[in-house]
Amino acid sequence: MLTSVKHPFQEYNISSHQKSHNVVCQTARTDLLGLHQCGVLDQKKRGRIILIQP
Repeated sequence: MLTSVKHPFQEYNISSHQKSHNVVCQTARTDLLGLHQCGVLDQKKRGRIILIQP
């Protein structure tokens, strides 16, 4: 989350979160969607890809 504060216009997706934190797809998805549900991050879709940004 610190990275999203330093780079407020950076978009994240499940795949990038999975690779950068070395977690499985479901964990990455749960992490990002959980932060979205708490109101910390915004969500949008580009095709089938879910994009998350601060």
